[in-house]
Amino acid sequence: MRFIKIIIYIAVSLVLLEAGYFLGKYTKVSPLEQKSASVSTDILSITQPVYTFSGIIDNIKDNTITVKQQIIPYSPPIQALSTGKSQPTPVVKIFSFKFTVSENTQISKNSMPVNYLFKSLAATATPKLTIKNLRKGQQVIIQTNADLRINLTSIPLASSINIQGGNNLLTGKITEVNEKSIKLLVYLPFQASTDGSAPPSAPETIEYFINVTSDTEISRYSSILPGSENNLPKPVKLSLSDLKKDHQVNVNIKDDEINASTNLTALRIEPFDMPNVSPNPTLPSISPVTEPDLTIQEATAGSIILPESSQASPSNL
Repeated sequence: MRFIKIIIYIAVSLVLLEAGYFLGKYTKVSPLEQKSASVSTDILSITQPVYTFSGIIDNIKDNTITVKQQIIPYSPPIQALSTGKSQPTPVVKIFSFKFTVSENTQISKNSMPVNYLFKSLAATATPKLTIKNLRKGQQVIIQTNADLRINLTSIPLASSINIQGGNNLLTGKITEVNEKSIKLLVYLPFQASTDGSAPPSAPETIEYFINVTSDTEISRYSSILPGSENNLPKPVKLSLSDLKKDHQVNVNIKDDEINASTNLTALRIEPFDMPNVSPNPTLPSISPVTEPDLTIQEATAGSIILPESSQASPSNL
């Protein structure tokens, strides 16, 4: 009797397992449904899978960054001449994505060289960059393993981030020279207005406080003087005392520090072509030349006197 009960229990268990298998097979949820994924409304604007995204960092919070980019979607051109229709104004779309930055995210940066004339730098290992090296406003290129056209509930992980070349050069006019610093007036590049407003009447400027240390190289190439035997410019080493007010100079600083502060430390200062002679040389005085009085004999000396027969008379004219 006990043996029969055991057989019945085994048979019932097999029936229940088989029923559960078929039920799970036909009611299984797809992976996209499990992640609650939705297709972007702008998916037709980008026709290929997107694993690379470039833009400007708009926000940094904890271990996530937000990157924005303006894109003009492609639209077939309108034949204005044949149809009489004018070209429509292109629609600019702004795409914004959040990315997670982890310890495994490879962050690299395009460094800007400094053209030293006298200092030679030893090769050093590139330091490991982290999210602390990212700043708002930087142009970056991000690689990810997720197709950015699909809005998943989770924020995609950035596998690599490349910080595009920043600016390490300032060009301006010296407004003040101090014992260990200079003040530099820099003119900002003109930017056309996008809202139709009138352009500024004068260019905008920023004044930087530039620290000059013992590691700052002040140098330039010598001028080429007309008639000199050697026409090749030579490097010239200068000191802070050679810099004067109103000199135009180039100043190299560390990458990306220009956007962070107006109090900077110069790596190299290069004055523009400085004259090798006094700008207002003293010329020797020149006395006016007076012509001497000539006698009749001196005046006729060397002149051609025609014979009387060949001289024209009023009757021959």
